[in-house]
Amino acid sequence: MDEWLEQDNCAVSTNSGKPVVADPQEYRNRLLVRLANSSCRLCRLPGHWSIDCPKKPCFICRKEGHTATLCPYRTIPGEPLLSSKRLFSSPDSHILGHIRWRESTPTTYGRNKYPNLKTKQVSLQVGRAILRLHLRRVTALEFHPQQPEWVLSGDKRGILAIWNFENNQYHVNSMAHMYLIHGIVFDPNNGNRIFTASADGTLLGHDLKTFQFDTLLDSNPNGWEGPSTWSMLCSIAYNSYHHTTIAGDNFGNVYIIDDRIPQSASSIRILAHKKKTKVTGIDIHPREPNLISTCGNDRFLYLWDARMFTSNLQLAKFEHPRVVNAAFFSPVYGTKILSTCQDNRLRIWDNIQQDLKVSREIIHSHDFNRYLSPFKAVWDPKDWKEDLILCGRYIGEEYYDPKTESMIRLHPIDLYSACSGHIVAELVDLNIPTISPLNKFHPTLDKIISGTSYNLFLWEDKERAWKEQVNDGKSAVKGRKKSSLSSESPFEDEGDSSSNSDGYHPKRRHVAGLRRLEDESDNTEDEMEDNQKRAKSLAKTSSHFIAFHVPDHAQYKQQREQRKGPKELDD
Repeated sequence: MDEWLEQDNCAVSTNSGKPVVADPQEYRNRLLVRLANSSCRLCRLPGHWSIDCPKKPCFICRKEGHTATLCPYRTIPGEPLLSSKRLFSSPDSHILGHIRWRESTPTTYGRNKYPNLKTKQVSLQVGRAILRLHLRRVTALEFHPQQPEWVLSGDKRGILAIWNFENNQYHVNSMAHMYLIHGIVFDPNNGNRIFTASADGTLLGHDLKTFQFDTLLDSNPNGWEGPSTWSMLCSIAYNSYHHTTIAGDNFGNVYIIDDRIPQSASSIRILAHKKKTKVTGIDIHPREPNLISTCGNDRFLYLWDARMFTSNLQLAKFEHPRVVNAAFFSPVYGTKILSTCQDNRLRIWDNIQQDLKVSREIIHSHDFNRYLSPFKAVWDPKDWKEDLILCGRYIGEEYYDPKTESMIRLHPIDLYSACSGHIVAELVDLNIPTISPLNKFHPTLDKIISGTSYNLFLWEDKERAWKEQVNDGKSAVKGRKKSSLSSESPFEDEGDSSSNSDGYHPKRRHVAGLRRLEDESDNTEDEMEDNQKRAKSLAKTSSHFIAFHVPDHAQYKQQREQRKGPKELDD
């Protein structure tokens, strides 16, 4: 307390609504008197406040004795691993134990007791971005597996958008759903076929050629009958082997839908989790299509056999201390499971035996207390070692901004090694001060897509990033107000006014290249003027800034009124 008071030499008090600089000694005495007459709200002991209470658990590691600012898992880089008791560190002497150890781990790790970290250097920066693509925050994000330049995203309003980041074209389907889109999956047998699950209780199949959709499941056929009966689809997965779509709702039910059968007889409902609990995630094993994993806010992760999918026949269950946001099999061999829990832990199982204890727990800040999309750690589908994982971070760090010569708080995107638990890289850009809860690896290219607020940002290799340097790119990215997207902006496009004549969408802007702020100090005034001229000439080129016409939303509003859904879901 004394050290903090000594550092506070510029205390400010208020007098009649006007800020007045108080005397440091007088301010110190006031604080001491106030501290002596008050007590902590947590431990009820005098001498400190609740924010500095030593018995208050840390927000990151949930341990007592320190705060989140002084948490060792945050201040010591490369030390996020809580427990690393490897299954292959001391295999059983018995031959059966050795075989179990060998078969349950990849060959690369079975030969080496302590495998090296991922040797590939991660060097990514924001190369492309699209601003204000959605009206509300992004809630679902996926790369198209067969069209490498397509990104599909859904928002809280139920709008489905497709963005082609190579030529900066996009299409917005505002009539897909009425409420929040929880997931987007693809049919590997048909690249033009996708499925979406929404909080309006519908599961839709979309045709990307005609932009038409059909309803495969409607869990609220009678419409709105009250909050206690309204069903919301919260997760979705597609089983290409059985040609079935699997979805989970907020009542613990799992629906299995065969899109080859008419809607009236295509769905099967099974109680997979505790009643009135949300099924937050569903995943299919990459090599064994009959193996399915489900997780929910009942704090359990279950493994199921699709041939015997009943509520009493789980193959295995893994208990968590808090809500499980998501759980995924490793993408290549499926020998590992990665789960994201709200207790700021990323848990990794090296194999999927019955009631197996967790192999590693990575302490990571992703527990949030505001309106955000849940953080979900994902695997890199290109990594055959099944080592690299990705997850956004909630608590930010202070970074130096060379332009303003001040510190700015940013929220990095962390890449971890699943084998060692150490951090591999931190993706951060001074143009993105917002939190990025949704992040996805590209299935074939060295790219990462991030969804934050209404915007999408594409991380690319620095050598292949866009070469055009935009002079005022920072103000265009950071601005959410209409003033930052005025007609004087170099991202203005003459076609935007006609395409948005219905008044539905705010102006969207494509950012072809984001100039790195750390390089601004080396640019002369002449170079900055040249960059601005090139950006303005680029903005006038219609081939780089093409806006599709947004559909008429009068019919969309009429459809919403006819469904008579819950109004609170639309807020």
